[in-house]
Amino acid sequence: MESSTTQSKPFQIVFSIQSSANPIRSLNFAEQRLFLQRELQHDDVNIKSVVLKDMSLYEQVQLATETDLFITGCGGGAVTAIFLPKGATTIIYFNEQGGQRQNKPTGLPARLDWDLFNHLSYIHVLWFPSTTLNRKHDLMTLTEVVRDTIRRTRIGSSSVEEKHA
Repeated sequence: MESSTTQSKPFQIVFSIQSSANPIRSLNFAEQRLFLQRELQHDDVNIKSVVLKDMSLYEQVQLATETDLFITGCGGGAVTAIFLPKGATTIIYFNEQGGQRQNKPTGLPARLDWDLFNHLSYIHVLWFPSTTLNRKHDLMTLTEVVRDTIRRTRIGSSSVEEKHA
C-alpha cells in the first residue's frame, strides 16, 4: 500500500547581508538569524544568509523564486525581492533618519524603493526600522511576524492543495 502523504518543503527564509557599500544600509542580520534559529527550532524552516553581490543574476533570481521570506536592507539588495514567487513576503529594513535629498541629509526616513515595493501586489512587503533592529522588542516582533507569515503561507498552500486533490 502506497502512502498518499506528501512531504512539504521547509519554509525558506533568506537574509540578504552586506547588501550595500553604504555602512548604514549594509546589515549583517547576525542577531536576527540567531534569534530566529533559536525561536523557530521546532518549526520546519531553513534559514540562510547570502551576499547577493557575490552571486550571478541567474543565481539571485533562482534563489528568489525558491524563497518564502526575504529579509534585506533597503536599496540595491532589496531589488532581488521582485523575483519572489506570488504570496511570498519581504521584510525591508530602513533607516528612520537616513533620508537624503540632493545628497543632503533630510532627517527623514530612508525608504529607498518605497513606491516600487508598495505597489507589487503579488508579494507582501513589510518595512522595519533598522536603528533598533537588535533590541529585544524588535527581535520579538520579527519572530511574531515570521511565525504569522509561516502560518499564512502554509494555510494558503494547503487550501491550494485541497482544491487540486
